[in-house]
Amino acid sequence: DRMSDAEINAAINDAEMYASQDQFRRDTFTVLSEAGVLIGKVDNAMHNVPKDFDKDAKKRVKSDLEELRKLTTKMKPENMTESDLADVRGTMQRLQDSSENLLRAAGIS
Repeated sequence: DRMSDAEINAAINDAEMYASQDQFRRDTFTVLSEAGVLIGKVDNAMHNVPKDFDKDAKKRVKSDLEELRKLTTKMKPENMTESDLADVRGTMQRLQDSSENLLRAAGIS
């Protein structure tokens, strides 16, 4: 009742394939969770930023915030691809960059 070498190799290949799929799913849920936290933080900052904050910078942050919100709302973790994940990460980075001063001005870090 021993497994043949071919069966052993097939089992190893299956395990490696599922491990990478599991890692991708974990990454997807982590990134979407981080995006949700960032959206909440920036949303809060938008309401608490001083009235004299640069209007153009605020407009840019609002645009980046809406882009990330729209992207994460339409994506279902189980259907996401590597490309989708890269899009979310890139959009998050743009929002982090554009909101840095706004977060500081609102006293949120």
